[in-house]
Amino acid sequence: MQHSPCGNGFAVLKNSIVKRLYKQKCPCKAGICMRVHKQVISLFAVILLSGCSTTITNLTPRHQSRNSAGAYPVEIVFNSNLKAIKPETIRPYVQVGNENYLMRKTPTVKDRWETLIPVPSTEAVINYQVKVDFRYDSVPDSKPNSALSPAYQLRITE
Repeated sequence: MQHSPCGNGFAVLKNSIVKRLYKQKCPCKAGICMRVHKQVISLFAVILLSGCSTTITNLTPRHQSRNSAGAYPVEIVFNSNLKAIKPETIRPYVQVGNENYLMRKTPTVKDRWETLIPVPSTEAVINYQVKVDFRYDSVPDSKPNSALSPAYQLRITE
């Protein structure tokens, strides 16, 4: 029987089966055992944190030509691999300053949302963000959550 390189209480048998030896102490002086444990914990943390993600993809061009109506389309795609989201509770809206503009789902493309935001004729640049509120299944009741996009800027050209 050979001992593992860090002597962390495991012994490797000749046929590569790992067996736990409870009474063996770690003889490491260089801290190899601690580094291995930290790497394993970090790996589990990455796996757990990367399991549930939501993304807001902005499809709106950065520059739009000024129109007579003063309303400009904002479009997004909302994706999530969180299986517990209740699709009927997804409510995205565009935040412009203190105003919120509710988005509506497009009938032809899955997970795509759109709205029109007003831009006064005196403004050439508008800053906005997209926030998506939703609920997800949890025990005993569903719980609220939300996703917020980074800040975007829309330039209106003459």
